[in-house]
Amino acid sequence: MAILFALLSVGVFLGLTLGAHVNFFASAGIAVALFTVLVLLNHRHKKFGNLVIDDEALSQRLETIDLSARKSLLEIQKTASRMRNYRKETNHLVKLGKQILSYVESDPTAMSKSEHFLEYYFPMLQKILQNYVSLSGVMLEPTKREQIEAITQESLEYLDTIFQKQLDGYHNNKILEIEAQSDLLEKTAKLGGDL
Repeated sequence: MAILFALLSVGVFLGLTLGAHVNFFASAGIAVALFTVLVLLNHRHKKFGNLVIDDEALSQRLETIDLSARKSLLEIQKTASRMRNYRKETNHLVKLGKQILSYVESDPTAMSKSEHFLEYYFPMLQKILQNYVSLSGVMLEPTKREQIEAITQESLEYLDTIFQKQLDGYHNNKILEIEAQSDLLEKTAKLGGDL
């Protein structure tokens, strides 16, 4: 595309210089300005939420992570509805997962910071729930069933703690930002004297 813009700019330069008998330097300036404007107008910015991302690969990666996390959360929600013994725990994890995705959506810069969390823990929870549901339909020895119940309970407790810490981390970051802005306003008011 840049070659086409360059050819167009050269055509304008030649047309102005030879055809319209405009000064050489003025024609060159107009041609360079035209080329620059065309290139800048053609440059596409990708947006993720309210965040403008110039890097196409990064933008695509963030969109993929977001879609994957949302898909995992939907699967978690479906599987959680089939779990009789851990309905309360799984519903709480779904609620935390929705809050995390909501936060990431409202603050897109958090998406890249949360990449590992979204790619690891959401699918991990999904897999644990699916394994439990598939094993709950199988006839097992009582000791095996108790072992599966204990491991599932422990895993859900760990994941609940991890999800809660992730959400708390987001809130702590926002609180720190607000405190910094408040301190800056206070210092500005002190420096300004009587307003």
